[in-house]
Formats: sequence, structure tokens, C-alpha cells
Amino acid sequence: MRAVLSVVSFWLAITWCFAENPHPKQYNFISFSHREKIINSELDSIISPSFKSHPDYGITPFEKPCENCMELTDHRDADSRYYIEKGTKGNTFINSNPMVQ
Repeated sequence: MRAVLSVVSFWLAITWCFAENPHPKQYNFISFSHREKIINSELDSIISPSFKSHPDYGITPFEKPCENCMELTDHRDADSRYYIEKGTKGNTFINSNPMVQ
């Protein structure tokens, strides 16, 4: 009886793990996504001049943590990204670390 119960439990767990997502994410493997560069006076005044030549300066990542925010590339490190909310002059910020859930 225990063997049957174990097999059924295992089968249910496997079925639950591999259940299809009703809204699968669409991946683009054909072309690069368009990344718009938005540089405004607020971002220009906050970021240090040495980072204004950074390739990601003014570009917000695709999966940003907020809709109305900008990334400060001079605060970025290997594990996290630093965002400020537009219009707050850096007073409202989000420190995003994707490795910590």
C-alpha cells in the first residue's frame, strides 16, 4: 500500500512540476530587442561624468522593477542595479538584486 501511495504521490508531483503555463512567455530568437536611450536633465545631473560614456547610460533594462524609473550605471555592481524614480532627484530609489529572492 505504501508503494502505491509513493508512486501516486511521485506522479502527482511530476505532473504538477511540468504543468503548462497558461500564458507562456514569448521569446525573440530572431532579432535583438529595440532598446531606447532616454537621457534627461535629471539623469544627467545625478550620474558622474566618467560614467556618461558607459554603453548602458540612459538605457533601462527590459525587466526593470518599476515603470517610472531610471538606472544609475555608476551605482551598478556585479550583483545589483540601482534605480531612481523619475522626478524625485534621487530621493526615491530601488536597489535591485536578482540573486536574492
